[in-house]
Amino acid sequence: GCFVEGEWLRNAFRWKESIGPWEERAGHFGGVWMYWTDDGLGYYEFLQLAEDLGAAPVWVVNNGISHNDQAATSSIMLFMQDEWENLLVMAVEVLWKR
Repeated sequence: GCFVEGEWLRNAFRWKESIGPWEERAGHFGGVWMYWTDDGLGYYEFLQLAEDLGAAPVWVVNNGISHNDQAATSSIMLFMQDEWENLLVMAVEVLWKR
């Protein structure tokens, strides 16, 4: 959870930014543990790892809070829309493999 939340919302994990070639990912500063991550284990790699291990992926999402700030209630739908898109992508991945 701490990795996804971030110390501040500006440093929170954004799943869409972890898609695509690893060398083109911007990465982000992990303020909780004070290090830079290149997001090399991104969304797709996470799903591949779960499949290789025979495990069910459990995706943790940011709901508009961090350790030090939170989104205004009026903007929480932006976080929810992002997560609905996330669930849709996961559902397509699962159905595609059937």
